[in-house]
Amino acid sequence: MRPDEYRKLYGNFTALLYGPGGGGKTVLAAAVSKFGPTRILDLQKGAISAITGGSRFIDEQNLDIVPIRNMNEFNDAVAQIEQDRERLRFVAIDTISELDDMIESEYMENSPNQMEYKDYREKLWRMMRITRFFRDSGLNIIMTANDEVDKKERIIPLLDGKLRALLPNQIDIVCYVGIKDTPMGVSPTPTGGPMPSMLTRQVITQSAHVSVRDRFNRLAPAENITDNPALFWAKVLGVPVPPPKSGAPQARPTADPIAGTGTPRR
Repeated sequence: MRPDEYRKLYGNFTALLYGPGGGGKTVLAAAVSKFGPTRILDLQKGAISAITGGSRFIDEQNLDIVPIRNMNEFNDAVAQIEQDRERLRFVAIDTISELDDMIESEYMENSPNQMEYKDYREKLWRMMRITRFFRDSGLNIIMTANDEVDKKERIIPLLDGKLRALLPNQIDIVCYVGIKDTPMGVSPTPTGGPMPSMLTRQVITQSAHVSVRDRFNRLAPAENITDNPALFWAKVLGVPVPPPKSGAPQARPTADPIAGTGTPRR
């Protein structure tokens, strides 16, 4: 199916995945490559290492990672996306928090002591222009961000100033991606020692304590993405998970509960 036919049939979405480092945001973003050509703009310089442990969850033939070190490289990458728009289906910005910092660093070079009010306004305008460009591109857009706790003790995306309030309102799906430590059974010792537990990656889409949104209403309040993060995107897109390609490498056994099968730890 050509990208234009795909978009006509399924439309396009925007998603913001946020959470702590190592929670699985980049692996989840890369897993969308199972559904078509995907380009990741790697501003955090960790995409390749992050997805190595989850390589069986992605389609490497559909995945293109572009390292971004400064705004000139980011602008070049955006221009290239415009040229490649007809053959791309998904673009991920990893992370939008780093992009915000990168823009701010430009202003700090001109005003080493502090940014002026007009600088903050211009930075906000630039960020909103960039995000609107991606939102209106006709592509499926995934943004990742770090997390923080606000004054009301809610977990929210780590974004600067007004961007924190404005950006999520443009996004179809805002969800928290993190690791849950789930107890298993009873304590292994009569004296009540540490209980065995399993680490799982979860996506939270409904919670009173976390800033989330699901405009499509296709996701459960909590989605377990440990075994197959592509299932998350299948629900978002409303399509089946593509079958493994012929000759695709098989998953390797691992004792890592995050990168692997969820082996219990003690």
